[in-house]
Amino acid sequence: MDASSNHSEDFEIIDSQEANLEPEDIAKIQSWLQPTDYNAESSEYHRHLSSQAPDTGLWICDTDQYRQWFESPQHGSLWIKGVPGSGKSVLAASVAEHLKREGNFPVLSFFFRQIVTTNRSHRSLCQDWLAQLLPSSTALQALIQPHLGGELADVSNDQFWEWLLVGLSSVPRVYCIVDAMDEMDASGRSFFLKQLDNLGAYRPESIKVFMTSRPYQYLQSGLRNSSIVHISLEQDLVGKDISCFVAHRLKGVILDECALSLRDIICERAGGLFLYARLMLDQLIPPLHLEQDIDIHNLANTLPIGLEDMYNSILLNQQSKSGISSEVQVTLLEAVTHSSRPLRLNEISSLLACAFPTSDLPDTPKVIARSACGPLIEILEDETVQVIHHSFTEFLLDIGRLSRSGDMEQFAVIQTSIAHRRIATRCVRYLQSGVLHSLEATGNKTSCDEESDDGQGQQSCYQAARLQHPFLQYSVDSWVYHASRYDGEDETFFSILDDFLDPANHDFQAWTKLVWGWVVTPFDEKNDDIVTPLHIASFAGLTRYASKLLDRGESVHSLDADERTPLHWAARNGNTAMVVMLLENGANPNPDDIRGNTPLHEAARKNHASTVEKLLGAGVDPLTPKTRENHSGRLLSSQRSTKGETALDYVCKLGHTETLTTMIPYLGRDEIGNALCLTCAYSRTEAVRAILETTDVSANATILGETALYLAATARNLDCVKLLLARGADVHVKSRSQIGRRYQPHRGDRIMGTAATPMTALQGLVSSNSKGDQSSFEPILQRLLNAGADLNEKDERGRTLMHLLLFPFSHISRYAECRSLLQAGGHTHLSVQGDEGDTPIHEFLRHSQNLTLLQELFDFGADICSRGHSGDSLLHAALSCESIDISICRISERSTLLPA
Repeated sequence: MDASSNHSEDFEIIDSQEANLEPEDIAKIQSWLQPTDYNAESSEYHRHLSSQAPDTGLWICDTDQYRQWFESPQHGSLWIKGVPGSGKSVLAASVAEHLKREGNFPVLSFFFRQIVTTNRSHRSLCQDWLAQLLPSSTALQALIQPHLGGELADVSNDQFWEWLLVGLSSVPRVYCIVDAMDEMDASGRSFFLKQLDNLGAYRPESIKVFMTSRPYQYLQSGLRNSSIVHISLEQDLVGKDISCFVAHRLKGVILDECALSLRDIICERAGGLFLYARLMLDQLIPPLHLEQDIDIHNLANTLPIGLEDMYNSILLNQQSKSGISSEVQVTLLEAVTHSSRPLRLNEISSLLACAFPTSDLPDTPKVIARSACGPLIEILEDETVQVIHHSFTEFLLDIGRLSRSGDMEQFAVIQTSIAHRRIATRCVRYLQSGVLHSLEATGNKTSCDEESDDGQGQQSCYQAARLQHPFLQYSVDSWVYHASRYDGEDETFFSILDDFLDPANHDFQAWTKLVWGWVVTPFDEKNDDIVTPLHIASFAGLTRYASKLLDRGESVHSLDADERTPLHWAARNGNTAMVVMLLENGANPNPDDIRGNTPLHEAARKNHASTVEKLLGAGVDPLTPKTRENHSGRLLSSQRSTKGETALDYVCKLGHTETLTTMIPYLGRDEIGNALCLTCAYSRTEAVRAILETTDVSANATILGETALYLAATARNLDCVKLLLARGADVHVKSRSQIGRRYQPHRGDRIMGTAATPMTALQGLVSSNSKGDQSSFEPILQRLLNAGADLNEKDERGRTLMHLLLFPFSHISRYAECRSLLQAGGHTHLSVQGDEGDTPIHEFLRHSQNLTLLQELFDFGADICSRGHSGDSLLHAALSCESIDISICRISERSTLLPA
């Protein structure tokens, strides 16, 4: 994939030199990108930076490998590998801070954390890096700004990466820090590793990638670029830092001689693990303050062996010291390690107060939340609660440690599915504890387009209730998240869901209004237009519970307030097993909702490939059109028609390669050709590659008169051009687009218009006003010329390539393109007249005040004496146009004739 793989949302021209947005506009784009709170004091970056001891961490900058990465134009990636607890994350944070202080270049960072939902996916990394890079890249600002009206969820992973490449390419130097790659979600991981591997070799002189991870084989297989520089954090490399850290912590606590001996013992036992040394000191230092005589050797015999032993002893000691039960500890740890987002201290305290009677809590819930697990739980600056390290989460989930421990007492093992069941149950019970009683669901369904007075009043009540009941918002937002991760055959859990999801239950009514803006009324014969338990089960993917509901007689065809069936919700959320079960129970596979969307539209838009496959297998046509507009009433002038859009349209527009591949067997030859053209027009490189690799489609396929090669060239997508040429695309075929009729990228409008002048791909490249990477012009030009394109070709109006380049888009962004065309031999066109009698220079003078480019044209041999369609010289042309003040002097300097 190349940075050239970009296409504008519309045809408005935004010059990269003129797209420097105001801070408030940049902030809007950053907010739309929904990044993590990477600048907060509680962010992963600041959290690890605060753990850095004085005079530690930056030893790495003195290594030969670091200097090779930092200085060499051939090595773009540095990969730091180490075992859990060896200090990789602190090292990444300290290097990021060092780079920020040393230069004026952007430093982008992302810390993968499996225990933090927002930090698990490579998609989140792209969102964070884009938001961090945005202030430094006007090209990136221009690319993303037109998307602000759309949904972020509709942007494909391919598109995120293409934006990122454009942004990274537009700055003179940038550092990209990615920590703990081993904690990344497996979903889409191979795609990301491939892109990250390529990034290090993309522009190694200016884009520098700093990576850390455990030494896992799957990472080694995914990151195979020979230019990557490697450093392994072995004990001898980090031992000095650990020694310095321990000495710093022991200073002033005990006598120097004792401190020296204890330091050596801890360093030896740590075996190169910073985390072990840190936890050990957290346990030792408080009692050391109280002891006068310390038997160092006896103390050494009591030290835990390894992190697993350390974790177990800390948890068991906290039970005996504080009187806190194991059940309270497990409840706390389940919430921290399995929450859908990081929980705050007051939320966990509220959860504990609701889950346990006061008699079971030896202190206030907030004190217990702070102390139940000792240093293994951290309370950050914003009172967010986190476990100290991912290896501690692995310890909690490791069923194997029970068999390895022998007779040694072990802390309870947390089972993920059971943890989600327990949290879901606690959330539901919290919602039924009376916290929603101040919110009444009365009246009719709130309008899709504007909020009623009743809705505003409820929101106000909700804000007040959240302040009074801290765990309320999390319960409202996340009980479905947890329930969806527990789909067991569990009658007790089903009974809990039945009780809450009863349409007559006021708590359920209030929850539904908060989440979807609907008012739910009890089902009766006159009102079947309500959300049902089956809708919720389909939304959450609770297949076994949904099966029970169907056995009890609930209708698979029931409609909610937006006329969506349960199948709509299952497809929208990619709950494939639920889709299969609903279809097996007689669900209509192709119903449309209030906006004309079918389940296939919903699944395709979200790139749920396996769900799409099941719907296609049930007989749904991928070309099924939307039957209605997104809202009732007449379309205003600024609104576009969505009626007629197909699932295939969405997949091509958004670049959902997985779903497109699933659809291909259900498409005819012509439809596959259309898909190839659309993905080229939208600059979806990976989708184009997938079509060409899995089908025998012609590389000369057309849509509305335009060839795939023409569309790829006008989109300035070098990779797509290369793929098509390798497949045998003919550079001589002309495209006759229908002005106003073509499928406009990112708009979807199809309206009647008049025929445009036929153009080859080369002419399309030269005349394109794409906002793609301007640097792609020259390599695409060379590719087309090497494939046999004619540099001297003219259009039907006799215009040369230079005519098309200079008119009508004559602004500063054309300078590099003009220079490339001149160097390729286009200078011979400078004095050629089109059918209307004007040379390219005459047309240029009517529209441009670009002195630099004008000088360049003269340097390449523009004839000062050339005449236009009325016999006008260049000097006369300058005198008659708006650019007289800046151009006449240059032309006069070269003319032997002065105006009369």
